[in-house]
Amino acid sequence: MSSIMGKRLVVVGIVLSLLAHGAAAQPSAGDTKEKTAQTSTSLPGDMDKGGPVMAEIGQEVAALVGGDPDGVFLYAEMVDGRTFLMLHKDVGKAIRMYRDSSKLEMLIQEAWALANPDPRKRWIAMEYDVRGRAFDVHYLYADQIDKKADAAQRIGAALSARFAGKRLVADPALIKEAPEMAVYSARRRPVLIPPL
Repeated sequence: MSSIMGKRLVVVGIVLSLLAHGAAAQPSAGDTKEKTAQTSTSLPGDMDKGGPVMAEIGQEVAALVGGDPDGVFLYAEMVDGRTFLMLHKDVGKAIRMYRDSSKLEMLIQEAWALANPDPRKRWIAMEYDVRGRAFDVHYLYADQIDKKADAAQRIGAALSARFAGKRLVADPALIKEAPEMAVYSARRRPVLIPPL
């Protein structure tokens, strides 16, 4: 793991071979082509065992956003045994927030546990981006996060770094479950993601 600490780990090709099951179950209107992709099962060093979990995370993310994961950004943190995560998707002029699931939280905890047997060398935050037919996983370690900020502030900073100036809207299912999220309704005045 030390050879990849602080570096971007790019995993290309794994996603849609497993996501096709979730995406095919909910095809978009007029979409009759089955999605397929080449599968890569080789990851550097001890991350090899994390590949299947990352693919399962991709499957769960696809299910949560309605089938097509293209444009998804998942930010997750493991702090003091607690999991913090936010799931977003770039939908063009806006970034849509989605509710997570207990299964997604469990998979993130599993990925974290597999990362390194030494808890001091495990990642603290994971940024999981899906672009087209591939995903990119970026890990942040204890010396790379702003310790003065809390998890919500770090999530906000990650969103600002990627999506500054875009409108932030909540998925209607999220608003239904958490009425306080109505401030992010697509019908209300836009809430823009601020720059860093």
